[in-house]
Amino acid sequence: PLSKLLATEYLKHLGALSGDTQRVTDTLPDNYRYLGFIALLFPRAQIIHCRRDPMDLCLSIYFQMFQRGHLYAYDLSDIAFVHREYERLMAHWRAVLPLRILDVQYEALVENPEAMSRQFLDYCGLSWDDGLVAFHETLRSIRQPDYKRSVGHWKHYEKFLTDLKQELRYQH
Repeated sequence: PLSKLLATEYLKHLGALSGDTQRVTDTLPDNYRYLGFIALLFPRAQIIHCRRDPMDLCLSIYFQMFQRGHLYAYDLSDIAFVHREYERLMAHWRAVLPLRILDVQYEALVENPEAMSRQFLDYCGLSWDDGLVAFHETLRSIRQPDYKRSVGHWKHYEKFLTDLKQELRYQH
């Protein structure tokens, strides 16, 4: 069937990118849109859904200079709209998909990366590796470690974010 062919091609593509690596983590911000497709191609996929305080998340998107594909990222109202749609779509996926989804709070991950990494591995049925916590020290091309200073960062700009708070229906 077509789904098996597409799954095989995607896995080949990942193999070309990752060499002999046995596991690949795809952390693109728009992956939530494709959970229906993922469920079709990889019905045993284990999804780790990292949630973040909406104000911090939206402000982070606003400050990020995306090269392409995120036209909404330069207007706080557009970002709030996309965030509300993301929340709506995730609720839909939970209701209709057979996928296992582990929800994780970003703030908990930043506070205790080792404990959260152990939770991820347990969820995926994998064993611990000491290199996981120091992932940013590897020679591979990956982002810097998560920093605690990003938690509550939006509060530095709070007086400028009244409209964003209202659009997100922010309650904190």
